Amino acid sequence: MSSAPKPSLHIRASSLGPVAQLDADLSKFSQNLIYARNGTGKSFLTRALRYLDLYGDGQDIQEAPTNLISEESTNGHGMFEVSQGDASIGKLSLNLASREATPHIGDRIFHVFSEDFVHSELRQTNFVVDGNIESKITLDHSIISTKEAEEKVQRAERLLAESTSALEHVLGEAKEGQLFNKAGVNRRLREYTAIQLSELLSSHTVLPAQPARSFANVLSDLDALKSVPAEPDYPGNIEGITFNASVIDTVIVNLSRMTTPSSVADEIKTKITAHHAFIEAGTELVQAGEGTCPFCAQSVEHPPAKDLIASYIAFFADAEGAHKKALREDWSKVKSLRSAVSACESSYSRNFSKYDSLKKLVPSQKSVTLPDLPREAQAADILLGAYSQAIEAKGTSPGEEVSRPEGDVSSTIATLQQTIGEINHAFLALRNAIGASDAERRNLQREACDTFAVEFVRSNWAPFAAVFRGQEDLRIAAAELATLEKSQLSDNAKDRVATTFESLIVTFFGQKYSFDKASFTLRRDNREMLRGPSRTLSDGEKTVIAFCYFISCVHKKIKATSDYGKLFLVFDDPITSMSYDYVFAIAQTLKHLNISATGTVSINPADINNGSLRPELLVFTHSSYFYNICVTNRVVKEEGAFFLHKVGQTHQLSKLKKYIAPFEEHLREIVGVHGGSEPSHTDSLSNYISYLAGEEGFEIKSVLINNLSHGTYYDETPSPDELKDACDETIRIVERYAKGQLEVARALSRVA
Repeated sequence: MSSAPKPSLHIRASSLGPVAQLDADLSKFSQNLIYARNGTGKSFLTRALRYLDLYGDGQDIQEAPTNLISEESTNGHGMFEVSQGDASIGKLSLNLASREATPHIGDRIFHVFSEDFVHSELRQTNFVVDGNIESKITLDHSIISTKEAEEKVQRAERLLAESTSALEHVLGEAKEGQLFNKAGVNRRLREYTAIQLSELLSSHTVLPAQPARSFANVLSDLDALKSVPAEPDYPGNIEGITFNASVIDTVIVNLSRMTTPSSVADEIKTKITAHHAFIEAGTELVQAGEGTCPFCAQSVEHPPAKDLIASYIAFFADAEGAHKKALREDWSKVKSLRSAVSACESSYSRNFSKYDSLKKLVPSQKSVTLPDLPREAQAADILLGAYSQAIEAKGTSPGEEVSRPEGDVSSTIATLQQTIGEINHAFLALRNAIGASDAERRNLQREACDTFAVEFVRSNWAPFAAVFRGQEDLRIAAAELATLEKSQLSDNAKDRVATTFESLIVTFFGQKYSFDKASFTLRRDNREMLRGPSRTLSDGEKTVIAFCYFISCVHKKIKATSDYGKLFLVFDDPITSMSYDYVFAIAQTLKHLNISATGTVSINPADINNGSLRPELLVFTHSSYFYNICVTNRVVKEEGAFFLHKVGQTHQLSKLKKYIAPFEEHLREIVGVHGGSEPSHTDSLSNYISYLAGEEGFEIKSVLINNLSHGTYYDETPSPDELKDACDETIRIVERYAKGQLEVARALSRVA
């Protein structure tokens, strides 16, 4: 079982099927992999190992000469031997004439997985596992008492239960007092019911950070929400300002006009300026046909009234009068705008106090900041005031230049209107929030639960740490007990086979298939297979089942636990009819398979580092796919990968350290036949060259060639001459289109 360096394994064979002579070393390591093409003789070598396996089990192997010795043997004798250094591990001498098989086995126990094993152990019974296993295993290790370890587990369980119970009691009281009584949290709230000690222990294995908002903060918000009046005095909307940009446009035009002073006497202008509204209204009445003064009822048809009124009418009729009149109208409109801005600011002041008093009661609203309407209103009023002053200055001297105030009235008023809209939206949001206070209350209660949980863990961290220590103490005690119990394996081989088989089935199939140790039967989805395993399992699944059962049967091979170190496992293509996942799993199992000194079979690589050792493995395969997976996943060390092939009349084992490219193997075979080697029925050429059938007038002759893999035979097999012609033609094609590949293949042949 040890993977420590040893003398190299050595294989000798003669007259075994197509293997006329083989005398070659494997590696010095305990795990070796041999790749061989079909028809090379791999199956005869594994069959010889299988006969050594059967002999070790006490079975008759006298049919071995008939099944193994080559028909071309001149003397009817054959042999097979595996040795290491000077020691023979296993040897089989064969005599076809006398039908005698003389086996010899050294200190190894052979266990061979092959089609013969699958057929005899499972296929003949329709994959019903035979539970008739009566053998006992001598336990070479002393019985260790588990009483002290059991008491340690019980003590750890009791201490953990006590600390957990005490902490659960504190948690229950805190939940009731803080969350239910103070925060008013409904006990059916999901976040409330989720506060369980088991959840807190699993989610807070380290001291949690203090939450951004404390439980006291959340509780304060809940209390504030309780203060919302039944009929709140909501703030009303602030009315927007009606504004027409043409008003300012007219003002700008009138400010820019330059009007020549009127010829009317200054005394008359002074009177009109002082009482322009009064005088203007009076002159309009007189012009409308009134013959008397509208105030004193005296006639206006005689001097001095007639002359004075004529002067008034003349003033208003000339350009200066009209200009001043327009300016007075502009001033009135600007004044109206200033009044609207002032009213807006007053409305804001009244409603802001209502808003501010209510928003303090609503947690989601209390941090809201309103736009600064007074500042925007002041900016608008200052600009409009500047326009008023400019109009007044222009009205005093229409012929004088008056500068237009700096600032855009339209933009300023638009900003103020936007601010009014944002404030009204905030007022509406407050109203909606108060209307939805029940939802906000539930959100605050959820936050209270989350915050409470974190603060409870922080304030009770010492008891939590005590529970964690108790859990770790229990875990260690339980592990120690499990280790002791694991060492107390049953001496019943059937129990050990069942335990190992059950474990491997779960590893490969999960819950799809299982093994019932009590009834010793396979089950699908934990139910009996009504059609039976043979009709339920796919071909690939049958191979996996057989592989698992083969490994489990190591317990049937040994007499005492010391024998586990003598196991020599041989695998002959363990991947027939499998999907990629199973092939990879088989390779990983071979890589990690280990057996402890007490006989525990495991595929956990960690156990290899803890004293369990890998058994000796000799894996044969004709699948380049499986070989590549084994090599790339280091099932064997680089030095332990070999290629079985024929050179002349002898077979050799050459080291392989790279991928096997199937097309290179095919081409190498073709080169060999073209150079004079005997044609083999394993050359799968049809897919390789059929696409060239119409090129350059080639007549493809390889249509009957097949590779015979996995025992699949065709009704018609091409003759050696046909194969020779096909290979010759292929060489011509490759020389025409890919001459460099021939050099690769010829180089491989020379190395081989």
